[in-house]
Amino acid sequence: KFQLQPLGATEAVSKLTSIKQFLGVDELACVKFFDFDDSVSELISAAANDDDVEVIMLGIPNFQLPIFDSQNLIQVLENVVNAHRDKVTFQIAVSNEPYFNGVNPVDIEAVIAAIRSTTFGSDIGITVPFSYAIMEISFPVESGDFKDDFFTGYQNIMANLIDFFTINCVSIKSV
Repeated sequence: KFQLQPLGATEAVSKLTSIKQFLGVDELACVKFFDFDDSVSELISAAANDDDVEVIMLGIPNFQLPIFDSQNLIQVLENVVNAHRDKVTFQIAVSNEPYFNGVNPVDIEAVIAAIRSTTFGSDIGITVPFSYAIMEISFPVESGDFKDDFFTGYQNIMANLIDFFTINCVSIKSV
């Protein structure tokens, strides 16, 4: 129902107060946009101008990886980040659970290289959000180990290209 009449960017960001109240927190320091493209530029701008937002994470979805350069998204990304990086810190999540979804690591490496080549490329954090599917053993934590085929396919990304490691998990807040 709400998709038939989506909120405008300013109105959507104004709802952050309601979300904070619902969660019982004083601030929402980070806002993540899961699908980055030029259509969310206005929303990113509104979030960047909100005093509570300190970090904006922009997600580059799996389907955009092979076409990232050809769709001129790197220029859109550069324009958005450069317009607002004096107000907020930007982080970029390249892909989402690529191992679980069969994403070619070469596509991820190409997008990371394109981001690093921008004027802001060395000033932002880049991650690749993985799922627990990459783990051969996850408990107990001190015995944790990656699956062999994950490490073989993503070793260069893990060792050389990302700034921080992310594993998606579900956090449930009971009300």
